[in-house]
Amino acid sequence: MAQIPEKVVNSLLDIVEDRSDKYVVASSSMEPVLNPGDKIEIEPVDPKEIKIGQIIVFRNEFDKLIVHRVIEKKGYMLITAGDN
Repeated sequence: MAQIPEKVVNSLLDIVEDRSDKYVVASSSMEPVLNPGDKIEIEPVDPKEIKIGQIIVFRNEFDKLIVHRVIEKKGYMLITAGDN
């Protein structure tokens, strides 16, 4: 995996809603795994089951959906980053 230039810390509280949804990737932050225009389906998971290395979708403080990889867990906090 490429070196991650910066880390973003996010709360587990708003990872996903309680239903399955389909979305289109809008940015290049997860290239080459996910590219702009790729279609993804998200579904809720138990936060305790999330592992380092998994790609998750969550809402940031501006209510924007973010797709990032979990690079570290600290209690109920996840440290995530884009692959690109």
